[in-house]
Amino acid sequence: MPTVSINLPPDLNSLVQRKVTSGQFHSAEEVVVEGLRLLQKREELGKPDFEVETLEELEAKLLVGREQLERGEGIPGEDSFRRAKEQFRKAQGNA
Repeated sequence: MPTVSINLPPDLNSLVQRKVTSGQFHSAEEVVVEGLRLLQKREELGKPDFEVETLEELEAKLLVGREQLERGEGIPGEDSFRRAKEQFRKAQGNA
């Protein structure tokens, strides 16, 4: 297996060390592999259209959405529900 060397920011390095110290994982490699597997699964399931970290970001996204709807660029509710159900079924393994 090829070796990859990475430098983690201090907060992520601490997280990796805590996971190993807690006994949840046997090595830093296992922690990183699990993180990458979760990222891969998220991509397979379809990542969300947007992510926000603050209320201001959410408000800005909602304002953009409202402007798009006013221009007639919205998605019909039935299509939106169908897509949400498909993503849920994929996540549950019932695709």
